[in-house]
Amino acid sequence: MTRPPMALRVYGRVANVAAPLLFRRIRDRLIAHGTAPARTRERLGHATLPRPAGRLIWFHGASVGESLSALPVIAALLDQPDTPTILVTSGTATSAQILAQRLPKGCIHQFAPLDSAAALRRFNAHWQPDLLVLMESEIWPQMIATAPCPVVLLNARLSPRALARWQKLGASAGWLLGQLTLIIAQTEAVATGLRSLGVTPGRIRTGANLKAAAAPPSADPHTLAQMNSALGPRPRWLAASTHAGEEALLLDVHKALLATSPDLCLILAPRHPDRADRIAQLIADAGLTLTRRSDGDTPTAQVYLADTLGEMGLWYRTAPLTFIGGSLTPQRRP
Repeated sequence: MTRPPMALRVYGRVANVAAPLLFRRIRDRLIAHGTAPARTRERLGHATLPRPAGRLIWFHGASVGESLSALPVIAALLDQPDTPTILVTSGTATSAQILAQRLPKGCIHQFAPLDSAAALRRFNAHWQPDLLVLMESEIWPQMIATAPCPVVLLNARLSPRALARWQKLGASAGWLLGQLTLIIAQTEAVATGLRSLGVTPGRIRTGANLKAAAAPPSADPHTLAQMNSALGPRPRWLAASTHAGEEALLLDVHKALLATSPDLCLILAPRHPDRADRIAQLIADAGLTLTRRSDGDTPTAQVYLADTLGEMGLWYRTAPLTFIGGSLTPQRRP
């Protein structure tokens, strides 16, 4: 392996020095969101589970969406005669909770190590992966450079803004992407953008968006029947995966709709349920009545706050009309 350009060497030094401070901040956030304190040390590369014998494939995704998009590939790998161990890492408490429900039997979840030399050294020494599969835009310089195995970027995406940022990195972008054994891009436009950064054309292939290939989220039939029974003939609509700043706008829309459809129920399922108390206050400030899923309530009010994890399949099946969040206010896109 050739020596990385100066910019990446500087990044590595800064990341290594900043890791302890960054860990404290991440640890507090994970604990606040329900993670057991002992598991937070996984972010420093300390494993909390033993490594099974045999081949091990490491999948890494940032959060829920990226990790779940890997499930069809993981299922195919587990269907092979020589089944490998699948290790999935992610960075958020929400992703850990969802993956605990959705990962196939036998798969392992750990929180991802920080992109620091010490954390990655501990992580790789314990897990000894035979293949690292990065999802979408999870391109971490030291994770890639220190991997003791081939590295694949799967379901790669690159927005025009991100491409412009990569182009400013010059030789550093080309060197880092050159360490990847294979890149599977979501679209030909993404593949073209990656080639413009200096990636060898033979290392890039165009696939499809794995999120579109994922199975629909499940729902318990008994719970679904209970929800439909509680709603009865009431019309209802769903605001799914809403972000901060969107709920106030959606509540204004709901109030306007109530003028002509007074029985209408809004099922409000925020992307991050830990924001539920703030959203409940917004609902109260809007003068709307509220019941909450986390309290065990049924949808009998004007707004039903679906502030739980892992039940989006239930809400999609309950409401015939859905608004998908992330489009009303500016969101960070990789």
